[in-house]
Amino acid sequence: RSKPKVTESWPLDWDQRHVVSALVGIQFPYGFRLNTIGQYGSGLPYTPNPDSPIKPAINSKRYPVTYNVDLIVGKDFKLSGLTYTVYADIRNVFNTKNLVDIVDAVTYDRYGRPLNDKKHTDPLAWAPPRQVFLGVGANW
Repeated sequence: RSKPKVTESWPLDWDQRHVVSALVGIQFPYGFRLNTIGQYGSGLPYTPNPDSPIKPAINSKRYPVTYNVDLIVGKDFKLSGLTYTVYADIRNVFNTKNLVDIVDAVTYDRYGRPLNDKKHTDPLAWAPPRQVFLGVGANW
């Protein structure tokens, strides 16, 4: 049996060509800790204007690259036989504006930013901004 000939091929929706992640953890004297995670990803594919009279190739354009750095700073305390940790968890340290959804391919290609059908910027198109969480943990 012969295999059918492939007539077309295109990148799939989740075809992210490059992903790099790095994790660094440092323990300092006196119970101080610093942990950081950095991530870089090349853009995912999308189809520019599927309703155009001249049909574009499927998934022929790509989202912009994304990158992010998260940081956790902590301090351990021993008290009454328990170890307590006070920490700050900072997500998106550099407040990077990462695009996660172009919303509408036509307006994105025309204006260079994600707009809905009424040409308003959609806040859900972006990854969350910097977030700071403070916490306390106990180990026994």
